[in-house]
Amino acid sequence: MGTGNSTVKIVDQTDLSDDDLKVVGTMTNLSSLTMDNNPKVTNQGLRHLLPLKNMRWMRIAGTSITPAAIDDLKKFPLLSSIVVFPDRFPKAVRHRLKKELPSLDISIDQGLDDRLRGKKNELGIPLDTVKSLYKAHPVGRQ
Repeated sequence: MGTGNSTVKIVDQTDLSDDDLKVVGTMTNLSSLTMDNNPKVTNQGLRHLLPLKNMRWMRIAGTSITPAAIDDLKKFPLLSSIVVFPDRFPKAVRHRLKKELPSLDISIDQGLDDRLRGKKNELGIPLDTVKSLYKAHPVGRQ
């Protein structure tokens, strides 16, 4: 096995939990991780990842990780990019995070609403119906 950095992409909505992150936290070469749309992942789960000193990039949009985890995020020495939902990390929180970690690039994932904005009239289907179908049939999404 090589010594290079690795990426793990956990497909969204995989029912990932904090306990699962105990295993992920042992992958010491891990440098990027996608955990989107796994609401059972909390601040405690993020703490299980702290041994990952090579972590550079993380997607936590759609998890239950809250702004209370900012102190833990500061413990990833190489973290340079993070993707969050704006409702969980509003502008004031992102500003505080940026102030405390000036080299951190904070990206916003607007979620399903943003991807479907303006599509209601084009599809002729109410947005709530489209959202339900999107969640029920994740074909083609990763």
